[in-house]
Order: sequence, then C-alpha cells, then structure tokens
Amino acid sequence: KAPDDIALKYDVLSAWVQRSNKLIWKSATAGETMHQAIGRSKPDPTKLDELVVGEAAQFFASSCVSPTSKVGIFDAGSGWGGTSFALERDLVRPVSVDGVTLSELQQRKSSTLARERNIHDHVRFHIRSFDEGSVDGNEYDLMVSIEALVHSRNIENTLSSIRRSLNPSKGCRRVAFIIVDDILNAPLEDEDQLLEDYRTHWAGWSNSQFPLTEAQWRDKLQYSAALSRDHIKIVDLGATYGLRLHGKWFLSAAAAVLRSSYSLAVFTGCFPSLTSYLSSYVGAIARERLLVDGKIKYAIITGSQEETLRFIEF
Repeated sequence: KAPDDIALKYDVLSAWVQRSNKLIWKSATAGETMHQAIGRSKPDPTKLDELVVGEAAQFFASSCVSPTSKVGIFDAGSGWGGTSFALERDLVRPVSVDGVTLSELQQRKSSTLARERNIHDHVRFHIRSFDEGSVDGNEYDLMVSIEALVHSRNIENTLSSIRRSLNPSKGCRRVAFIIVDDILNAPLEDEDQLLEDYRTHWAGWSNSQFPLTEAQWRDKLQYSAALSRDHIKIVDLGATYGLRLHGKWFLSAAAAVLRSSYSLAVFTGCFPSLTSYLSSYVGAIARERLLVDGKIKYAIITGSQEETLRFIEF
C-alpha cells in the first residue's frame, strides 16, 4: 500500500478508537493512545507510556551529567501525542519533543492538546514521515516509537535516517532508541495466511519485512542505527506483564467475517474509508492470533551507544 493509505488508516481509526478507548478503559488519557493494553489483572493501554518514561529516565540519569540538562526527543509515529505528553510530564527534566505522524487528524488533535496544556512551545507535532528524520534540523538524544516502525518500507533506511538526527545534548554522553513492536519467534512460511494478513493489513503493504526476529532487530540496530550490540536489551512484555487477548475461536470467526467484509468493500470500491477501516481490523485480528499462537511476541527494545565524537554520517 502507498503511504497515503497509511495516513487514511490512521485518520479513520482515530475518529473511532479515541472515543472507544475512553469508554472501554474509563480513562481520559486512554484516549491519547492506540497502544496494546498490557497487564494481567487490569490491562491498561497507558501502561506502555509509563514503561517508556521509566526507560527514558534511566537512560538520561546514566547519560546526562545534570538532572536539569535539557534533552531532545523524537517521537516516531506520535499518534495523538500520548507518549510525548507522558515524557514531558513525568521525566522531571526539561525536554524538547518533535512528534511526527502521517495523519492530519492525529497531528491536529495532538497539537490542540499541547496548546490546551500550554506546552506547545516545546512539544510539537508535525505531518511528516519518520523516514525524513530531523524536523527543522533539530537534534535529539532519544528516539521513541510505539507500534509505528512496522510501517517502514525499509527499516534499515528508516533507522539510519533517524540515527543521523541523534546527537547528545550539552552535558549528555549518549543517544538511545526505545522501540515497542512485535518480534517474530521463529521464521514463518510466506504463504502463511496470518503472516500475509499481518503484512498487508497491519504493517500496511504485502512486501513488508515485518515482523522481525530478535536477531534481525539486533543486527539492524547495530549496523543501521550504529548502536552497541552489548547495549541492546529486549523484554517480552507479554511474559513480563501479560496481554489482554481473545480466544482462538473468537479470533477465527472474527477473521472470517472481517476478511469477507473487506473483500466486498474492495469489490464495490465505493467507500475507501470503510475499506481502510476493515483492513485495519483484518490486520489486528491476524496480529492477535499470531500472539495467541506464540508465533510473535510483543516487546520493548532499548538500545544506546556511547558517544565520543559528534555523529555526522556512517
């Protein structure tokens, strides 16, 4: 699929999911995120933002000389701004955040929320591909991305482009990546229907490289993002915190209904928004089935690199 289809996907989903999240989770801030809900007894879609803030706080504590050093953060796939807002609110240090999304609706909503909170001078949102890297030549200490890099058409180029935007701020020694995404536990046949649906409808195009294995993530972060292999850490969020997942029977039945509805929508060609909406849920069901079957895991990936020279190009 073309990039504008990804933009349409998130425009359409944003109109629905933001409202449904508030109702389902009975939380105002749940309406600022589209993340997987994690937790065993009480799953919560905002828990991921807390984990990202915790990882970021640990990184800055070890990297920056002063707790008051201002740091730059690049939010790749910022959605409604939930992660950016959590970092600005909870890091307890000055931050400058640039969030990027392809969705005009998401950019407009997150920018409005930033203005309402009077943080729009240092938490900004842009309609822009993460492949373009730095916004206005800004430089960052940290890149965060939750369930967004899966849409990359070439993950090596994406990581390399973002990495060129990262340079330690004054008083800091390192740069880092924090990524939350799916990891393939073992190679699957390309003919696997679930894998095909995942790539076409979740990642957004049939020739997607995703989901990647742990070894592939480590290789790409080492060679494309110039991170130290020894500093790359991967934590299985499902095993650690638990995930809210449906049963196989429900997922199989939902997949059949959604795939048929999607095929009909494509055949009629009358409602692009409906087609995009159905496509998103075909992908979401395929992804959840892969999680239930243990073929993929949902993980947080962190990596950093000691910096001794200003990074220019590699």
